[in-house]
Amino acid sequence: MGAVLVGAAVPTGVAVFRGGSDDRGSGHAKRAGTGAAASSTAPPLPRTPPPVAIPAHPTLRALGTLKGHHGQIDAFRFSPDGTALASIETRENGVLRLWDVADRKERATPVRSPDVIFKALAFSPDGRTLATGSEDRAQFWDAATLRPLGEIARSDSYSVEAFTAIAFSPDGESFVASGFDDGRIHFYDPVTRGPAGEPLGSEDAEDASAHILVFSPDGSTLASVDESGSEGVRLWDVAARKRRVKPSLDVFGGAQNLVISPDGATLAIDSDSRKVRFLATATGKEQGRPLGGHIGSVTGLAYSTDGRTVVTSDYSGLHFWDATTHKKRATVTIPGTPPTVEHPGRGITVTRPGTRTIMQFALSPDGRTVATAGAQAKTIALWRLE
Repeated sequence: MGAVLVGAAVPTGVAVFRGGSDDRGSGHAKRAGTGAAASSTAPPLPRTPPPVAIPAHPTLRALGTLKGHHGQIDAFRFSPDGTALASIETRENGVLRLWDVADRKERATPVRSPDVIFKALAFSPDGRTLATGSEDRAQFWDAATLRPLGEIARSDSYSVEAFTAIAFSPDGESFVASGFDDGRIHFYDPVTRGPAGEPLGSEDAEDASAHILVFSPDGSTLASVDESGSEGVRLWDVAARKRRVKPSLDVFGGAQNLVISPDGATLAIDSDSRKVRFLATATGKEQGRPLGGHIGSVTGLAYSTDGRTVVTSDYSGLHFWDATTHKKRATVTIPGTPPTVEHPGRGITVTRPGTRTIMQFALSPDGRTVATAGAQAKTIALWRLE
């Protein structure tokens, strides 16, 4: 493993910022997940919204559209309190934007990076820090102002794709990162931005590259899957830094969505293009029947905040499933969207011209706001789930 370099707040030749300085080492430094700060002006910690059930017959009411991106939107995430949404686009340059969900306006001047293309997003649990991942570095930003707070950079020029999957632990004490060519899952201290212990995959020298990283709610388990799916789903014991029993589920061909239920007992993954399968996080054994019948690929996956409903998306809309029986409860299409035409048995799915497909979605922490984006979208639509 190569050495880790902690860069300055404004890396030379890497990004163009509006200004600001690195908080690391100052009297006002704060831990990304605990919210501890020397400054008495620090904003209060976000309150976790109480769990809510999704209505038996859900509908979507349009709230508005977030407009401002000029390139394709690649990812977006709600803040822990649900009041903000961060989004990234990839063109020739990376662009990071921060939105106020209520008034649907940008909260801060966007970050434009001429040399670093953002590929991943993560909010710290206290909502004060926003992290972006790219091929060779993770950068940290003040989640209220997008002021730069420093970075983690790999010094090994041969280790690329090292920060294309990132996540904060639920207690905010750790920051993890990996990527396609990295071969390991690395742990970092989010305050010092230095390495924190041995990376996963080091003990037995197996390839632990990860395309997706998800912590269980209590932080004891880390789930990962590589981009090709050839290594399958991995379940890691975070404290022991060891791999748990290997699940038998075959995800060869890759997976785009992986989530863990609010109680931490179940992992859901789109193990092939049109199905979602479930694993027990403690044993790795498959649970119940898969969710099938999607039109085209599964483009999004989430649990409701009370854990009783699984939400999926495909080219035709949002689908709501009972998390215990895996039976479909309802399907909701985007209002005004023409239906998708499918030709059974021929493997052909045709979307009519002008259709607003759902290529990704996010469910807010209060379980009532849904953000969606279509194919090659430059806008994000916000909906009230009723």
